[in-house]
Amino acid sequence: MSDTVTLEQADAHTGALDTIFARVADEVDVDLERELRAVHRERRPRRPLKLSNESTTVRRFAVCDAGRVVGYVAGRFGGGIPGVSLPDDAVGAFVRLVLVDPSERGRELAGQAICAFAQEAYERGATHIGLRLDTTDPVEPRRRAFRRLGFDIEQPTPTLPISDLVTPG
Repeated sequence: MSDTVTLEQADAHTGALDTIFARVADEVDVDLERELRAVHRERRPRRPLKLSNESTTVRRFAVCDAGRVVGYVAGRFGGGIPGVSLPDDAVGAFVRLVLVDPSERGRELAGQAICAFAQEAYERGATHIGLRLDTTDPVEPRRRAFRRLGFDIEQPTPTLPISDLVTPG
């Protein structure tokens, strides 16, 4: 997988995200109108964070490839992983939503977006990453993407050590 995608703050790309959200609205079981409202109001300065399981920071990113917005990823850094018992010294990150523009599918962008999200979380101290597996159609391409990354998608909340997805250093 080539690492061509970058993550940029979602609130800087609301127009492109409006379009992508409209294109995928019938494919996800998430309230995308609510999600988009959150993106539009998320205009605050970002500061570096150090994570713990007591603190949770929600992050929303536009997934960009060669300067074009091709998707969206949202989740949180810190606060553990829903339904997963982590070791006492572990810090979780959780991907709750990944969207790829239908015209951009088939290029492994969802996997790249998850890896980029994992890298951001790792740099802030996360040790494990979990994800929400949306079971609405088309589910099989999602399952394949998550399997390629090493997630056991038979688990209710697929989880990995974050080091499996990131480049340390």
